[in-house]
Amino acid sequence: MEFIYNWVLPLWIASWIMIIWQIFLPSIRIIGNIDSEHVIYRWRYMTFLLFGIMAFVCVPIMLIPALIESYRQQFIYNYVRNLVEEDV
Repeated sequence: MEFIYNWVLPLWIASWIMIIWQIFLPSIRIIGNIDSEHVIYRWRYMTFLLFGIMAFVCVPIMLIPALIESYRQQFIYNYVRNLVEEDV
């Protein structure tokens, strides 16, 4: 039990913070530059809450795009494109 509190939980939380810093913040900044009146940008705190919860659960998977630059660029591009995409 000590192992979880001393190693796993701190590494998990630090990785989650890095994911937010490397993926979410640039994505929101790009959306704000594209259209500052977009619903995702106006509700960016709710978007952060949803992204943060999902990223916290998927930390081991999300570490790959957070650590490797080419995957990060591709992930951010696809994430922003799918968020801003208009339904036809």
